[in-house]
Amino acid sequence: MIVLQKLSPRRHLAAAVGWTVFALVTTAAVIAASVAASQAERGALDSAQALLSASAVQARSSIIEQLRTHRAIVQSVAIQLAAVGNRGHSALRLHLETLQEQFPEFVWLGVADARGQITEATSGQLEGGDASELPWFKPALIAPVFNVMQRNAIRHTAPKQPALRVTAQAMGLLSVAAPLRGADGQSIGVLGGYLPLVWMDAFRQSIEHGFGPMRKLQVFIVAADNTVVLGPSGWSIGAPIDTHILGEHGAYLVGEAAPIGATAGNLMWHVVLRQPSGDVMASALHAGHTVFFIVLVAGLLAAAASIASTRILMRRLTQLSGDAGAVRRGERSALIIPSGTDEIHHIGHALADLVAHLQHEKGALTKLNSELDLRVAERTERIERLAHEARHAAVTRERLRIARELHDTLSHSLMALLTQIRLVRKLYNRMSTAEINEELGRAESVVIQGLAQARTAITQIRDGGVCDIGLGAALQDLLVRFRERSGIEATLHVDPSFEEMADERAQTVFRIVEEALYNVQAHARATRVDVTLQRSSTDNHAHAARQMELTIVDNGIGFDVNVPHQGHYGLLGMREQAALIDAALRIESTHHIGTRIVLTLTI
Repeated sequence: MIVLQKLSPRRHLAAAVGWTVFALVTTAAVIAASVAASQAERGALDSAQALLSASAVQARSSIIEQLRTHRAIVQSVAIQLAAVGNRGHSALRLHLETLQEQFPEFVWLGVADARGQITEATSGQLEGGDASELPWFKPALIAPVFNVMQRNAIRHTAPKQPALRVTAQAMGLLSVAAPLRGADGQSIGVLGGYLPLVWMDAFRQSIEHGFGPMRKLQVFIVAADNTVVLGPSGWSIGAPIDTHILGEHGAYLVGEAAPIGATAGNLMWHVVLRQPSGDVMASALHAGHTVFFIVLVAGLLAAAASIASTRILMRRLTQLSGDAGAVRRGERSALIIPSGTDEIHHIGHALADLVAHLQHEKGALTKLNSELDLRVAERTERIERLAHEARHAAVTRERLRIARELHDTLSHSLMALLTQIRLVRKLYNRMSTAEINEELGRAESVVIQGLAQARTAITQIRDGGVCDIGLGAALQDLLVRFRERSGIEATLHVDPSFEEMADERAQTVFRIVEEALYNVQAHARATRVDVTLQRSSTDNHAHAARQMELTIVDNGIGFDVNVPHQGHYGLLGMREQAALIDAALRIESTHHIGTRIVLTLTI
């Protein structure tokens, strides 16, 4: 019980210091163990991943070497057959049977003429059949080729010879073929052969065993469409697969080599290796545990030493505390201040100085509060003035926006109506009643269209469609209306990250696109316009993530952007709207090629 009281941090400062040291060292032990384990794990993962990739390259080299060897065998025999003058059945049969005897992994060998007719084959299988539709025949007329034989691809070739069909359906086949060339270098036929995938799987297993039992590597051969060609037991042939499935949520490390097709014809296979990550992480976990226990033991020793040394150092302070208690109880009339010049000696003097210092701080605090009140009043007045200026600026921007809306609707319609009226007045005496009625009808249509546009603009001003449905949907609706109104083909491409924009900047971007489409319809004589809203591709990666780029491209007649057009304020309005949202607007146009408008905005 006495020992527990001495170790209580509430009763003894030395115990509190010791427990504090112990807590700090324990925390350091946990952090050090975590850091050591993390570094060891990272190093082990990097080393294992590099070794796994190197092993994948090694496995790929072994498979390529096997494929090259069998391709060279077939190519060599094809050259010999082409060089033999006697092309009779006996000579061909002898060469084929000799090749199959030397390399029994070939389950079938055959010769087809240039038309695809199989003239000779081992054991008579498929002899007389048609190979022209088999996947290896036509490419092999040009160069040696590998191919994976589909399980049902052979059934129409020789129904009277079921043996090879059964083999293909049961285990799958790998075809290898080479051209037979005459003296003039022209292809006169093809020598083809089938290797069972079982043979290739046995070679794959030999590669696994070659890495040793300690590494527990698994070798997969994967087709170009990410389906399993060959793999360990339990993996279905033809099943789709990727590195996430192979990794099994971190349970395995996965390494992959480049496609085999670069050096083995058109056989686009990948070699993928995987290894249990637990085997790699065992050493890292052991290192973390070792560091933790070492630092924890050191923490216990340091805590014990801290308690002992603190008790010695705090002996004079304990005596001072006892004297203060005696003064409080009335056993002594005065406090005996310990001699010396250290902190304990200055504690008594510091108590009196502390009261004077607190009074001084109180006066300073009162003065500071007065100054702060004065500053708050000044800042409040300044904020109110800035708020008034901001409201004035907002009203000004709203007036400019309404002016642009009126320009986009009534201005264009009234200009068209004025043109019609001037035409009727000028040609009134030369026009018939029917022509006058036709021109007046057109003017009426212009007035109706302008009225509809004005109502639409007022509705948009009041409702703010972009704010309700987002920029992407608003632009899509705009282009639908544009196609129906003008008959011009229009496409829209919007980055998904910008589809939900619905602030004031999105509204301004919408107005710029609307003005540009009106100009295309009214002046460009275009047949197509493309609108793209995407991330900027001109800046560095970190800056481009904060840049939005709007591009509007048409194939119209173009115009000179440096020549001002009196009475037309569309381009000026677009530039003013861009300036309101601190965006950069660039207009490029070439005669008879089209116009390109680019708006860049920092998000």
